[in-house]
Amino acid sequence: MITVFQYFAKPHTEAQKDSAIDLLSRVEALEQEFYAETGEPPDIDPDTGTEVSGTHGGDGDGGFRTPRSTTGATNSSHREAAGVDKSE
Repeated sequence: MITVFQYFAKPHTEAQKDSAIDLLSRVEALEQEFYAETGEPPDIDPDTGTEVSGTHGGDGDGGFRTPRSTTGATNSSHREAAGVDKSE
């Protein structure tokens, strides 16, 4: 399970936190369904030590990205706390 703490490495608003809670609950539901069907546990990214992919301490890893992040598109869902990249 990806926690809100793991998702946010950068400052964020309450609205972004609410969005992330919704996103992460949906991701967890999909993860549980996948595990029930395959028996495969989630992958842990070696750089982050979590299910979120990215570079440890990087500028906008696979979780939340601030408006000044150089990672991803300007209108990326990550900037609204509505996107996450999971480790493979």
